[in-house]
Amino acid sequence: MASEATKQVYPAPRLEAFIKSALVAHGLPEQDAAVCAARMIESDLRGVDTHGIFRLPHYSQRIRVNGVNLRPTVRTVRENAVTALVDGDNAMGHVVMTYATELAIRKAEAAGLAWVGTCNGNHAGPGPSIPRCRFATT
Repeated sequence: MASEATKQVYPAPRLEAFIKSALVAHGLPEQDAAVCAARMIESDLRGVDTHGIFRLPHYSQRIRVNGVNLRPTVRTVRENAVTALVDGDNAMGHVVMTYATELAIRKAEAAGLAWVGTCNGNHAGPGPSIPRCRFATT
């Protein structure tokens, strides 16, 4: 364990840029790499260190052994007004869960609630943080 004298602190934007550049270097499209980097840094900033930059070596290894589809088509395969199933096409889990979360938010805004499941994705880290829910008073 590092002593206080040997610890280094880096600004979150710098670490996010580092993660993004590492994932792009491994072949992820810039947009997917940006999503992954943002989710990983959010995890670190929330104090969930096990799902932040700490995971970068593991994700890099999975990409190197072709365990991740670098050019996925993440898509909704079934849905109704309040539910959906998202096929991640073996994408980085952060990308799949961000897509699913954004879909769930849209459905909840329109219908009052939502449930979205996913399949065929990879480790998603902590998942995206979402804004506080707004409740109608009627």
